[in-house]
Amino acid sequence: MNKYSFWGWFVVAFILAYGALAAVWQYTRVRYVEKELSDGSFYSGEWCRAMMHGKGELNYADGGRYVGYFVRDTMHGRGQMYYADGAHFRGVWQMGLRQGKGVLCLADSASIYDGEWQGDTLVNGVWSTDTMRYEGDFREYLPDGEGVLRQDNGEEYVGRWLGGKRHGVGRKSNPTTNEFEFGYWCADSLCVPEGKRYEFGQKVYGIDVSHHQKHITWGDLALYCDARGEVYHQEPQDTTYLQPVWFAMIKSTEGATYQDPRYARNVAEARKYGLIKGSYHYLRMTSTIPDQVNNYILNTEWSKGDFPPILDIEVAPEEVELVGKERYQELILQWLDAVEAYYGVQPIIYTYIAYKREFLTRKEFDKYDVWLARYSDKRPKRHKWMIWQFSDSGRISGIEPIVDLNLYDGDIDEMREYLIGCQ
Repeated sequence: MNKYSFWGWFVVAFILAYGALAAVWQYTRVRYVEKELSDGSFYSGEWCRAMMHGKGELNYADGGRYVGYFVRDTMHGRGQMYYADGAHFRGVWQMGLRQGKGVLCLADSASIYDGEWQGDTLVNGVWSTDTMRYEGDFREYLPDGEGVLRQDNGEEYVGRWLGGKRHGVGRKSNPTTNEFEFGYWCADSLCVPEGKRYEFGQKVYGIDVSHHQKHITWGDLALYCDARGEVYHQEPQDTTYLQPVWFAMIKSTEGATYQDPRYARNVAEARKYGLIKGSYHYLRMTSTIPDQVNNYILNTEWSKGDFPPILDIEVAPEEVELVGKERYQELILQWLDAVEAYYGVQPIIYTYIAYKREFLTRKEFDKYDVWLARYSDKRPKRHKWMIWQFSDSGRISGIEPIVDLNLYDGDIDEMREYLIGCQ
């Protein structure tokens, strides 16, 4: 082969290779197209390897329209779907299915579903219309699982659902009409056990929770009691009769640096399920009072209608001896005074009977309401208390580990009046 034929073949090979590379590049590069597809739909947007890939708009033959992101001909990423029937969805798609956060507005615009989607199905979120708002679990767009329904007429249902009907533990109330029903529901009807000899609200029970209770199923919360309404202190002897949980005391902080890891979630869930809440600080002798006050204030949520801030006083006696009883009492009063100055509300003291008798003897403590721990079947009679913690080993519905049980000294109306007075 002479040199001329060599260079001739070289030029031909180069041209062919260049053409092939150009074709591949043209095929694989992302470019903008306007194209009618085989099914009659029309696409305008980014295109790669003969597929919708990137940001684009797809107009379906039936009148629907999708605007958002595609990956290899499939809706994937953020996008909006305008359905042919007038409904509209905006949110996140994964391989053609609604997945993650999204909002669906039905054609009449009266029903809006806003929540978490999995596999094209709404599993948890909010359903709102002109007359009601439901927040909780879903199945096929109906309440199913835990949820709260609040209607414009003031009626509220908190508890379990099945197929859009109240089913399981729940409470229905209406402050306008002063109605209250609690117990086990079946297909939207309340099952009232025979022999019940108590009215709800005559006794006001609550719980004390922290990270020790781990996961709490707030929609299932219920206290087991006897036919007279007396809640069992430990393992229930019978599960026929139920009392509602009216309030939850929630651990917030301890010492100068510790914040309970479950506090924020417990507060949010207590609020969602309509429980009155209180937040407490566990006093430590290993850090200064100003640091402990700051820890509480910076990490605690308090609003009108809550119990006042609470100081948990149960420092070991040997630690008290290191600073002296009088100095210890001064430190307690420092925390109480500082917190009251900040919130404008007089705090509550939590302690045990023996501890109160030993260390809270100064007259300055007399003005404070007391949350008193005494684990007994009999109410404390010789001691002033507002809340009595009568068990540290309660077994209730909705919480797997044992839990502290508490009783307010009065009925529900008296407790509400007390809380209004604290505002």
